[in-house]
Amino acid sequence: MKTRSESDVKREIQNTLKALGCLCYRMNSGTTVLESKGRKRVINMAPPGTADLLAFIGPTPLWIECKAPGKQPSKAQLQFRAIVNSYGHHWICADSAIEVHAAVAGIRSRQ
Repeated sequence: MKTRSESDVKREIQNTLKALGCLCYRMNSGTTVLESKGRKRVINMAPPGTADLLAFIGPTPLWIECKAPGKQPSKAQLQFRAIVNSYGHHWICADSAIEVHAAVAGIRSRQ
């Protein structure tokens, strides 16, 4: 049996959030180089450690770090969690849509 990749988990979570009626954005971190018309440009995205997804459960932000089963968040990802939690946002590390469904239900029950 094939182990689910982080991409598989991310796609499953995005589909679940959509089905639950949540607004969801894919976040990209790091830098990339783009070339167009012979020119190279360095594009800076979100800082390292930024969660993979940002969902809004009504007005409440939920940052979601997606991981393949058995994988753990990095030090930078845990530092990001501390920052967003200090702003009153929610953060979870999830390897399945079941965890996200439970987090959404918990947030909605407190709204």
